[in-house]
Amino acid sequence: MVGARSWARGAAVLLLAGGILALPQAARAEALTMGGNGWSLGIMRLLADAYTRRHPDVQISIPPSVGSSGGIRAVLAGKFDASFSGRPLTGEERAQGGAAVPVFRTPFVLAVSTAVPGDLSLTREEVVKAFDLAIPAWPDGTPLRVVFRPASESANDILIAAFPGIAPVLEHGRKRRGAVVLQTDQEAMKQGEQVPGTLVPNALVGILAERRALKPVAIDGVAPSVRALEEGRYPVGVALRVVVGPNATPAVRDFIAFLRSPEGREILLRYGALPVDTLDE
Repeated sequence: MVGARSWARGAAVLLLAGGILALPQAARAEALTMGGNGWSLGIMRLLADAYTRRHPDVQISIPPSVGSSGGIRAVLAGKFDASFSGRPLTGEERAQGGAAVPVFRTPFVLAVSTAVPGDLSLTREEVVKAFDLAIPAWPDGTPLRVVFRPASESANDILIAAFPGIAPVLEHGRKRRGAVVLQTDQEAMKQGEQVPGTLVPNALVGILAERRALKPVAIDGVAPSVRALEEGRYPVGVALRVVVGPNATPAVRDFIAFLRSPEGREILLRYGALPVDTLDE
């Protein structure tokens, strides 16, 4: 009798153990890895947090910036589940199975530390002069400095398209002795916070989502905002797309649907991003 009870207890333990061992496979949280360009990381972390609060069975990891192109390569190689891109896909990337879903547009801004007093404004011509170090100081006397980005960074393309005559200034400025040339958006924003008066090119959503101690400068008298961008009064905007590969999982597609949901759009608007369904590309 004792032996029978002992056998029964042992069998129950084995069954229980088998059940426990089987449970993690069914209940294990799905892990997604998403990366991409620097100015999008702050807002994407906020969106990922909001999504995982609704879906605790999904874990989303967002590593440091690898740039738009680096993120796309990682998706196509199967290392990322999705990437955030500030540029459209190339024909070759689409041929490899990549697909891009438009998410939002946001003003591209020039920002300075909040320690510099007053509402600041520059004309387009003054922006070119500022990067050429031809404007020595802000109205309160704070020295006006600038941050340059490496030649391969898309921020240069945006500046060149928006400010006529700035291309040779940027090329020469990066090579100037003592020039501050920073690799990532996060480094550039940190420089702007730590050195008051430094003019930092970045996306408005990146500054707001990361709660940086920076304020945008008005361009030709127009302060950057979602409304000003939507109405065409603010002249410089950048777009974000989510890029997926040919084998995007249901969880990835559900996250993208969340980005375009009322809750996702409300978060975007709160942090300076204009939700869009299409982009002219």
